[in-house]
Parts: sequence; C-alpha cells; structure tokens
Amino acid sequence: MFDERVDPWLHRLGRALWRGGVEAVAPLDESEIVDADRIATLGTRIIQEAATMGGCVIVGRGAQCALRGRPGCLHAFVYASRADRARRLHERLGPNADVEGALDTTDKERAAFLHRQFDADWKDPLLYDLMINSSLGDDVAVGAILAVVEARRRHS
Repeated sequence: MFDERVDPWLHRLGRALWRGGVEAVAPLDESEIVDADRIATLGTRIIQEAATMGGCVIVGRGAQCALRGRPGCLHAFVYASRADRARRLHERLGPNADVEGALDTTDKERAAFLHRQFDADWKDPLLYDLMINSSLGDDVAVGAILAVVEARRRHS
C-alpha cells in the first residue's frame, strides 16, 4: 500500500496537524504514525542492512540512492520499450486490465517516490553502473549484468 509511493498532499497536511501543527491538535507520538515516508525510511534502513550483510539482490525501493557510493554494489537499470512493458503487464494482469493506465501510474509513482525520498530522478543514468534493455531478452539482460558482476570481481 505505501511501497514506492508518496502520500497525497492532504495526508501530509493531516500528518502535520497530528504532530501538533498550528492549532496543536492532540499530537501523536511519531512512532504511532505509519505512512509512506515512515515506510520509505524503514525500507532504506533494511536495504542498507541487507547490503552490509552482503550477497543480495535488491530490486527497486530506491536502492540505487540508498546505497549510492557504497563499495561492492552494482546498480543496474533494466528498461524496455513501452510496447514490451505493456505486453508483459498485459500477460500478468489479464485482458481486461487498463495496462496503459497502470504503466503511467507506476512510472509517476516511482518518479515521485525517488524525488521525495532522495531528491533524485529515477531515470538519471548517473545513478546506475549499467543500463540494459530487457527487450533484448531476459537471458541477454541477466547475462550482461552477470558479466559486469564478474568483471568487477576480477578487477577488485
């Protein structure tokens, strides 16, 4: 529900009031509020802890920002043409799904999440070590990523 999303502005306004805003409406303890910001902060901590433990693959959730500059991490951006993304999503969601709407919503939510949580553009190539087009095939994309991992391993 809160994953990779930004709360609507009305919720953020309500949260300010919960914290004892202008009128000091019954402030809540910060630990009692569960919202997208709190989930994102927790997610970032979990991502950083997982990276410390090592040997993991993290997909999404702003990991390219949460682990920016951390040695031993490879940040890959896997993309595809809109037609390929729509075809794959149609296969997952079924024939009656609003695939185009789902693509637009997902892209907007990812962009808003990274902007709000990390002040970053999720399509910024400088956030990634590798960008690969999955339209070339899953085997090609996986092979390219593994080749870069192996090359880094040999050179470190």
